[in-house]
Amino acid sequence: MNDHLHVFAGAFASRDDACMYTEVQWEPEPDSSVSDEDYRAWEDRNPSWRMKADLGDPYLDSDFIETIDGPDRFDYLATLHRTPAVPVVPQPPNRSRNSRRRPDA
Repeated sequence: MNDHLHVFAGAFASRDDACMYTEVQWEPEPDSSVSDEDYRAWEDRNPSWRMKADLGDPYLDSDFIETIDGPDRFDYLATLHRTPAVPVVPQPPNRSRNSRRRPDA
C-alpha cells in the first residue's frame, strides 16, 4: 500500500485547459466506414495523456489523478492528507551505530 500524496501544480488559462493536460483524452472514434489501417492509427493515438507523457512515469494511473481548482483547493488538499484512507506506516525505530549487530557476531 502506498501512503504518499503527490501534488503537481500548474498554471492554466482555464479549468478545461488544465483537464486537457491532467486527464486522459480520446479523439472521437471513427465510424465504421474508415479503413482498418485508419482505425489502427486511431487506436495507436488514443488515449493520449500529456501529463503522463511529460512526467515519463509508466506507472501513473489516471484513476488516481484529480484536477482541482478554486479558492478552497488548499483546504481540500489538507483533507486528503489527513484522511484515514491514507494510513501512516510506522517506521522502524532508529538504532544507534553501536547497537547494530555485526555479520560475524
